[in-house]
Amino acid sequence: MLYKSSLLLISAQTPSFLSTFYATCINQALHITIAKGGTLDILVMSPLKNVYVLEKVIGELYDISRREAEATNRTEVNVRVLIDRNESRERRNNNWDVIAVGQYEYLLVQDFREGQAANSSSCHLPSVILKMAEDPQVYLLNGAIEEEEEHDVDEQISKSMAQLRLESASMGQHTIMAIGGTFDHLHDGHKILISVGGYLSNERLVIGVTGPELLKNKKYAEYLQDFDERVKKVRDFAHFLFPDLVLQIEIINDVYGPTATDPNIEGLVVSKETKEGAKAINEYRIQHNMNELVVYEIMIIGCVSGSAQDNWSDKLSSTQLRKKELELLGKSQKS
Repeated sequence: MLYKSSLLLISAQTPSFLSTFYATCINQALHITIAKGGTLDILVMSPLKNVYVLEKVIGELYDISRREAEATNRTEVNVRVLIDRNESRERRNNNWDVIAVGQYEYLLVQDFREGQAANSSSCHLPSVILKMAEDPQVYLLNGAIEEEEEHDVDEQISKSMAQLRLESASMGQHTIMAIGGTFDHLHDGHKILISVGGYLSNERLVIGVTGPELLKNKKYAEYLQDFDERVKKVRDFAHFLFPDLVLQIEIINDVYGPTATDPNIEGLVVSKETKEGAKAINEYRIQHNMNELVVYEIMIIGCVSGSAQDNWSDKLSSTQLRKKELELLGKSQKS
């Protein structure tokens, strides 16, 4: 049986082994979800102790989902990775049709139902047990997975300041956070950026969306989604993940956006590709007697061999998606 909207529960207690434990499971969850117009939500049930672990877990889950979707012709399934945040449970307006769970983690279904309101429709959903290649608990009990805590002094020193800042940041650490981007053809990199920004916020998330004037020289600009469409996609995604937060979405017509006018913003999430912009923003804020923003630098999705010198050539990007749209249009016209 196929479902329009599926919920997959995972514990994700072992971030370094997510592919080992969950690739098969995610593959099957994609298979039971309608290929066109279907949605698969992956809910991480275990608490994530800091932003570094959060980024690592959700980044890996999106990566696994992307690979499995390509392998199973399910690339049009909308995948969203959710964090089990208490404030979001009752406010999240979901329309799930089924709860899926791996064979070794079937008790998560009971945990999930107990965490819902008594009158929630989620409590009465059917459940499906999926195969898992390995049992995470066996690995843990056998000592095959060591704790990821770093106790070695040399290793602590060798960590970048960016990583140390992520490791020291926890859920809801700031009242108001800010993020920004084009958010064209909303992809996994955008989703992770929104997820980290929302995770760090406990009241308001300010989202700057690049206006059309700054995008005129983008590659394949004719395939850019218009501003209103990009805003809607961002709002729908952010609100589903964090229904308890106030979303403030504004147009960006320069490098600063709302960070140049709102003195109450406390932090900013950027990628390695956009971190220079954060420096310019903080310089501007200092010059105008505003607090310097705490900057959280996250990874660039899909980037394995790329670097700043080649503009992170192998990253997942909206440009790639626009190019793909152009190629698909060319093929359809030839046929």
